[in-house]
Amino acid sequence: MLTVVGAGPGNPRHLTAEAIDTIESADVVMAFGRIAESIRSIRTDVFVLKTVSQVKRELEHEGNIVLLASGDPTFYGIVGFLKKQDIPIGRIVPGLSSMQYMFSRLGLEWHDANLVSAHGRQLELGSILERSLSAVLLDKENTPDMISIALYEGGARGRIHAGKNLSYEDEVIMTCKIGESTGMESNLTMVVIENENYKGQ
Repeated sequence: MLTVVGAGPGNPRHLTAEAIDTIESADVVMAFGRIAESIRSIRTDVFVLKTVSQVKRELEHEGNIVLLASGDPTFYGIVGFLKKQDIPIGRIVPGLSSMQYMFSRLGLEWHDANLVSAHGRQLELGSILERSLSAVLLDKENTPDMISIALYEGGARGRIHAGKNLSYEDEVIMTCKIGESTGMESNLTMVVIENENYKGQ
């Protein structure tokens, strides 16, 4: 049986108790890159995945198999992809999303926030310009500086908060005015945008 476990923003300190119990009792644990490395304090025998296609091969093993996924696996996570590949999921253990983490670090309430992913997707700025508060997951093609400049050109004013390597020892969170450069280049980034020009209906 495959269990997908949300590994949170990355640092194992942010794993839930249920996630830790599931990892410790699994017959096979697999994860990608930095998540695989960070989880070795709990399991030293983590199988490091390089491609999602490897998941199917690992499912040939018998017993309880755990796939660790960054953040919360049902929030712009891997669960949707697995379902499209007809990979059966027996159980999902939720995790802390990077957006939850970032809003907490900023001390901002986020119940009315516009939540967007530009990770492997084309970013549409319209929904951000039409909201006072937005959070965007980024990749190496969509950088904090690119979004900051594009939003300024679109008429947004206010603040943009950029974070990278969230929860790790080399975490960086910085704030600047929309339109200014954050100087942050990484494929492990996200931004929170406070658009002061949008006053609502």
